[in-house]
Amino acid sequence: MSPPRCSAPAIRAVIATVALLVLFATPVYGHASSQLPHARLSAEGRTLTVVWSAAPDDMVDVGVAIGLLPESAMLAYLGGPLEDLPTDAELDAFASSPQLRDYLLEHIRVGQAGRGCDGEVIATHDPLERGVELRFTCPQQVEQVDLHISMLHDRDPDYRTFSVDGTIRSAAHTATDPEQPWDLTPLAAEPAEGSPGRGVWLAGAGSVGLGLLAGVWLLRRSPKQVSRSRGG
Repeated sequence: MSPPRCSAPAIRAVIATVALLVLFATPVYGHASSQLPHARLSAEGRTLTVVWSAAPDDMVDVGVAIGLLPESAMLAYLGGPLEDLPTDAELDAFASSPQLRDYLLEHIRVGQAGRGCDGEVIATHDPLERGVELRFTCPQQVEQVDLHISMLHDRDPDYRTFSVDGTIRSAAHTATDPEQPWDLTPLAAEPAEGSPGRGVWLAGAGSVGLGLLAGVWLLRRSPKQVSRSRGG
C-alpha cells in the first residue's frame, strides 16, 4: 500500500522545518546556553496567552536590562563566581517589580488588523523556572494576529525568541525582524476514513525536523560561543 500524498500544509510544514535548519546553520552568538528563549501561544475566543520562557542566564539578563540585577549575576550562570548568583530576595524583588511588567508589555505586543490588543501581565512569580505569562485581549476572535517580541534585543541584537503554538509551526523573532504574523485558526480538516491522519504525518515531520535542529545546534556551538561573556 503506497503512502498517502502529502497535502499542501504538510509540504509547507517541511519547508518551514528546513528554513529553521538553515537558520541554525550559522553561529548564533546571543545565547551561550542550550535553551533558546521561546514563547508558547494559546488562544481562546478573543484572548491570546503568551508564556515567555528562557534559560536562567537570559531571564536574569532581563533583570540586568531593567536595572534590578547586576551583570555579574547573569555571568554567574555562565561559569562566573558562584557568589555572584542572585539571592532569593533579589529574585523575588525582580519578579514582583513594576519595571519587569513594564518591560514585558513594551517588548511583547500583539496586534490584530492594524489595531493593538490590550495586554496585561498575569504571572511573573518564579520566572527562572516557570517563565512569565501575558494575556492579550483582541478586538475580534484570535485567528490572524501579528506578534511582536523584542525581549533582550536592547541587551544584545543576537538574542532571538522562537514562538510556538503546540504544533510544529514556529516563528523566529529577531532584532531585525521582531514582528511575525501568526494564524491560530484551528485545523478543522478531518482525515479520510482508513487513512493516516494529517496530524500523524505533520507530527512525524516535526519530530524529525526538531531532532535535526537540535543536532545542528549542538554541533555548531563552539567553545568560543559557550564561554562568551555576553549572555543568553
